[in-house]
Amino acid sequence: MSNREALETELSVLEQLGAGAEFADHLPLLFLTTGAVMLTNQAQFHPLQFFSALSKSLHIYKHTLVRELIGTTAVTDRGRMHAEKIIVSPHFPCFLTSTAAIF
Repeated sequence: MSNREALETELSVLEQLGAGAEFADHLPLLFLTTGAVMLTNQAQFHPLQFFSALSKSLHIYKHTLVRELIGTTAVTDRGRMHAEKIIVSPHFPCFLTSTAAIF
């Protein structure tokens, strides 16, 4: 199945569910795409602003290289941090550098 066929299948399923989806051939992106499935009235938010508001009462460990996540334990070069929940929030989709909120 091609990328286009996969998108058309997704669009078909969303239409059957009454989700108000449509196919977009041209996107305002700096790279080529096959297209996209767009949902009408889809909510958008700014992830950094969301995290900023969410993090006001949390302990934030910036520039801390987490070598491994084991359940709710973050393993670093300086020890282990245990938490009830861990949020990994990289600015870019990679794990080279990230910000984690531990609470």
